Amino acid sequence: MSEMLNNEKVNQILEEQTEKAKSILDNREEMLRVLVNVEEKIRSSEALASIEGLSAMINAVRSYVYGNGSGISEEGAAVMTGTLQYLTESEDYFADNTPVIGLLDDMALIWAALERVKMELQTFGK
Repeated sequence: MSEMLNNEKVNQILEEQTEKAKSILDNREEMLRVLVNVEEKIRSSEALASIEGLSAMINAVRSYVYGNGSGISEEGAAVMTGTLQYLTESEDYFADNTPVIGLLDDMALIWAALERVKMELQTFGK
């Protein structure tokens, strides 16, 4: 089993995912592929679908892709996109098919990302 998942590890994963996402921010097709994949994943997971703020994150990234993301910085878009990419990865910290803890890392990353982009999402929502 992997080492314990703590705030430090979650923030490390978030930073790594943010850096990966920066390489696709200008690629509309790749960004849309991320959105389609994450929406499919959420449809199959009641636990993910119930996370407050996740749909706002998806909408903000979609708006960013189409150039309507006022209030969303490039860094904020990278944080959100990296998080959404992570949700679709088959090899993440805890494999999603692991009973009980399989989605723990996904949820922790979503919550950390939402905290990091909270102000941008509030601005976007107005």
